Amino acid sequence: MANTTPERFVLCPKCNTEIPLSVNLNLEPSTDDLTEKLRSYYTLSESELTNTASSVEDLDQRISWYDEEIGRLETILRAVQEQRELTSVSRAKKAASLNLGVRKLPPEILGQIFSLYCNDTNNGFRQRHTSRPYVAPLSLSHVCSLWRAIVHNFPNLWTIIHPDTSPGGSELVSLCVRLSKQLPLTIHLTGTSSLSVLTRYSDRWQSAFLELTFTKFQYLVQSSISFPLLTVLAITIQYSHPAEWLFGLPDADSWVSSVREGTFDDISPILRELLLDVPHSLPPQDYNLWFNRCTLPLSRITSLTLVGVGEECCEIIQHCPSLECFQMDSYRNTLYHPDMNMSNLKIFTSNITSLTISASDHQSAQVISGLFAFLRLPHLQRLEIRSTPCRSVEWSMNSFSSMMSRVPCPLSIIHLEYVYISQYTLVRVLDMMPNLTLFSLSPVPQLWTKDDQMVMVAKGFEELGIGIYWEKESILAGQ
Repeated sequence: MANTTPERFVLCPKCNTEIPLSVNLNLEPSTDDLTEKLRSYYTLSESELTNTASSVEDLDQRISWYDEEIGRLETILRAVQEQRELTSVSRAKKAASLNLGVRKLPPEILGQIFSLYCNDTNNGFRQRHTSRPYVAPLSLSHVCSLWRAIVHNFPNLWTIIHPDTSPGGSELVSLCVRLSKQLPLTIHLTGTSSLSVLTRYSDRWQSAFLELTFTKFQYLVQSSISFPLLTVLAITIQYSHPAEWLFGLPDADSWVSSVREGTFDDISPILRELLLDVPHSLPPQDYNLWFNRCTLPLSRITSLTLVGVGEECCEIIQHCPSLECFQMDSYRNTLYHPDMNMSNLKIFTSNITSLTISASDHQSAQVISGLFAFLRLPHLQRLEIRSTPCRSVEWSMNSFSSMMSRVPCPLSIIHLEYVYISQYTLVRVLDMMPNLTLFSLSPVPQLWTKDDQMVMVAKGFEELGIGIYWEKESILAGQ
């Protein structure tokens, strides 16, 4: 007979929680005997049948209670684990923060670190908030009272102002202007909501990067403001409404009148860097007319970047006798424009040491290297030509030879991006440049991809004392 004595099982020794069941644990027959009997034709007796049915019922109740208790304890366990994790993480972070070496740095050192962070164009704040006003110092001031005091007492942290068009941009500009004290400002203006606020402090502008519609450009230059400290000026003119895509911008006379009637007469003569990016609808002859009549202090500019221009730049840079660095971005092919005087297509200056040209379309890419024939740069030291995978430039050896034979230049650095040049042509180029110290080619043309050929070329450069850099990646389009 089965032992029917109830047994009590303590679940937790601390709270003495017991299973409130009376269960027969000693079944008859035993588990092993029961298995054997299940395999045979054994039939339970009346007493065995009664005991077994009672045991099964009690076991089902016990299993149900176990399931309920497990669920209850799992809920408690999850809650306890969450609390433990929150407590440990929070405490660990606070403890770690207290032990950080940065808390031991003098305020002067922290201020210098903050300056490096705020002036870094790739800092974490700018990457996360590219479309928001530049308020990285503001985020630093929210860390603790010490950091807030340091940030508020380092006016150089607030000198870079980059407002946006969202509400509150003007207030943030005012905050930056106030905390920057009287230091010169760097302005990155991509909207118009803060333009009126910023122009109040034009006497403190040192560098200005402006992206404006032509209407706002007129407002800016026709206002009674001056820029006595301005050394860097970048102007990008945008279309203000879809109709301008169809009918283009006003002609050069409108541009010239805007300039002559406005503030550019009051730009500081210390202006050294100029970038001008206007829509391609402005004809080359109007572009030249604008430069001929404008009152920008071009004679002292040392760095000039023109976006979306072609051979009209040959005349433009004649107004910049002090020019040292010249860059043509999104070069457009106007070589055969009917209004261009072919006999005057030449760039001659004794001061340019760095020249960068990038192609904007397939047609321009085909003739870009032909510009060498118009270059007379006796002091050119750095040459960079850039294109894109689908608009590769083919090096024109005849044009380059023409430039070097007419007016030799001490080229020491050449960077080529998506420019096809054969190994034979490269050898000829090296013969013409005894001062070359660095040659960069990216990517390597398809015909160069054999390892033995690349090793041979690299060895040749090494013997000549020339550093070489290349990227063996994608194949040039069309090769």
